[in-house]
Amino acid sequence: MINKILIRKSLVYITSFLFIIIPIISFAQLENPLKDTSITKIVAQLMDIVIKVGSVVAVLAFIYVGYLFVEARGNTGKLDKAKENLWYTVIGVTILLGASIIANTITTTVTSIK
Repeated sequence: MINKILIRKSLVYITSFLFIIIPIISFAQLENPLKDTSITKIVAQLMDIVIKVGSVVAVLAFIYVGYLFVEARGNTGKLDKAKENLWYTVIGVTILLGASIIANTITTTVTSIK
C-alpha cells in the first residue's frame, strides 16, 4: 500500500516537473557552448578540460598520499597502503599525460591532412 502511494506521488512529481520544464526548454534559444563546429577543435577543447580537471585531481591525490605517509609514522601496514596509493596516483598521472599526448598527436595529424 505504501509503495503504491509512493509510486503515485513520484509519478505526479515527475510529470509536473516535465510539464514545467519541457516548454521552457523548447522555447529556449540554446547555443553551442563550445562555439566550434569542427571535430578537431571540439576534441582539443575537451582534452583541455580533462587535463585541467585531471591536474587538480592529481595534485589533491599527491597531497592525500603525502598525508598518508605522514600519518603512517613507521607503521608498516599504513606505509604499504601509502606506497600503493602513491603508485596509483603516478599511474593515473601517466595515463592522463599519455592521453593528452595521444590526443594532441591525433589532432595535429588530422589538421595537417586537411
